Amino acid sequence: MRKVLAVFIAGCLVLSLFTGIFVSMPSARADIAEGDYTYIVAGSNATITGYTGSGSAVVIPATLGGYPVTNIGDDAFADCSAVTITTIPNSVTSIGTDAFYNCTKLTSVIIGSGLTTIGPSAFPRCSALTSVIIPDSVTSIGYGAFADCSALTTMSIPNSVTSIGTDTFYGCTKLTTMTIPNSITSIGSYAFGSCSALTAAHFSGNPPRMGTGVFDSCATGFTVWYMSGTTGWTNPWYTYPTATVENATKKQTVLVLHIGKPTFTMNGTSKMLDSPPVIKNSRTLLPIRAIIEALGGTIAWNAIARKVTVTLGTKTLQLWIGKSNATVNGVSKPIDATDARVVPEIINSRTMLPLRFVSENLGCSVVWAAATKTITITSTPFAHIEYQNDQYGFGFSLPESWKGYSIVTDKWNGFANTGPKGDTTVTQGPLISIRNPAWTAQKPYQDIPIMVFTLSQWDSLLRGKFYVSAAPINPNRIGFNANHVFAIPARYNYALPIGYEEVDKILQNNPLRALPSSSTISDEGKVLLCGGIPNGSTQDIRETTRLFINLPKDIYPDKEHNLQFKTASGNATASWVSNAGPYGEGYGAEGNPDCWSYYYEFDGKGEVDLTVKNATKNAPNYYVHFIVSSAK
Repeated sequence: MRKVLAVFIAGCLVLSLFTGIFVSMPSARADIAEGDYTYIVAGSNATITGYTGSGSAVVIPATLGGYPVTNIGDDAFADCSAVTITTIPNSVTSIGTDAFYNCTKLTSVIIGSGLTTIGPSAFPRCSALTSVIIPDSVTSIGYGAFADCSALTTMSIPNSVTSIGTDTFYGCTKLTTMTIPNSITSIGSYAFGSCSALTAAHFSGNPPRMGTGVFDSCATGFTVWYMSGTTGWTNPWYTYPTATVENATKKQTVLVLHIGKPTFTMNGTSKMLDSPPVIKNSRTLLPIRAIIEALGGTIAWNAIARKVTVTLGTKTLQLWIGKSNATVNGVSKPIDATDARVVPEIINSRTMLPLRFVSENLGCSVVWAAATKTITITSTPFAHIEYQNDQYGFGFSLPESWKGYSIVTDKWNGFANTGPKGDTTVTQGPLISIRNPAWTAQKPYQDIPIMVFTLSQWDSLLRGKFYVSAAPINPNRIGFNANHVFAIPARYNYALPIGYEEVDKILQNNPLRALPSSSTISDEGKVLLCGGIPNGSTQDIRETTRLFINLPKDIYPDKEHNLQFKTASGNATASWVSNAGPYGEGYGAEGNPDCWSYYYEFDGKGEVDLTVKNATKNAPNYYVHFIVSSAK
């Protein structure tokens, strides 16, 4: 009897032990429901498995059932068509596969600072999603994560991400530009495929490994931009054209402000604020005008709407007094996702804006030192952007605001002036338009149209052999090289489209430059000011001693008396030999009876400057610089 009782007691003890084990293992639980969510528990963490609510603005809780929410599971919010805004707490470290698949009304996702992994197909087919800010805690973005998000216009990838998966942004048809940080080492196949509005990808570091068709079917004129000083780039690169942007690391602007002090420093130079920065609701507010203007931007105040508009480069911010939402390039964003009390205010008759929101959305970094109550703002702009065309040999400087421009190619047509061919095309040439990155079909901005002429075409145009537009005015020449003349069409901005004033200012700064030429004049060569060597050029004549100089007969009627040579260095000289008369075959592509040829002989070594006096009233003279290293 005692033995049976002992066995019974032992069995109960063993059963109670197993029961205790089962009770203390939450990982064995099935889905648990709490409010609008279902979740499972693994160890001491909760994973959301489903959402049953009908609300449009979803703030995912940081805990469920007392367990921290660390994961959003596969398909958790898939096909939730009512959700428009989702806020993900800092406790979440990963978003699972298809977590927000086909949430067609989702417009904004606010991601906490704890996220490290965005899983495969996390947000595909979220067709209303316009912008996502990925925190710098994220290290990987899975394949197809944002595929077919057709409303997505902006995307910021932090420097913590090392790879972009296959099809990640495939079919994001409104994405216009993308910056690839220097941390990226690989980009999967078709990652940006069929992004039909994507005009530029800006790489901050050396080229990463690339899959197949990464930028296939992007916008016409799509260009890969890379920083000067980085290595491994080619033109083209993986079939895509490339261009260089100056590395502006040494041109940073550093602003230092102190709470309660009405002064700040810009790169060490002291400047004044309208009033000192203050802290309210744990956020810094300050009168932003002096800061924006120090960074090279502009600021405007609308007293009726109580609205502030801040513009810097390609970014435009709009903020309203007392409102917790602002717009960045037209996209609405919360000023502070964690505290709606953070709003622009008027304090002591001064408009005070949230410093961090404004600075970071303008591309600046902000560092807060609590011990000294000091704020450091660092701005690293692209100080210089240049479009370079190797085919026709010119470069074109653009302001920072044109970062992400595209190139549109077409042709200009030259029409006969008189005779039976009147108004018919008699010649053509390239028309290269640099397009503003803000350009859209619905809101077209002013292009910078550059007409490319051969020297003989330009000469014929000036002589009235043809015309190129309905306007009775020739194009405006903006530059030339040894083979081409570059010009802007007359009245190119006649319709006064958006941005024409900015283009006018760009053109006023003489932005076009000729690329270096290795042109050398051969023996018995020709200087064709009448349809050849351009005004202001430098010519190397070390391989010849005699030279024909061909000049337009009607513009230079005084023949050799219009030519003046002057030694610029060394003992180089040029002496007249004869007037050859109008040149014929062998001295031009088809011969030109309207040009006179003059025969000169060079001697010595050094440099000679030629001035050709223009006999036409108010017409400019011509200048050519010769490098001489020959003897008779």
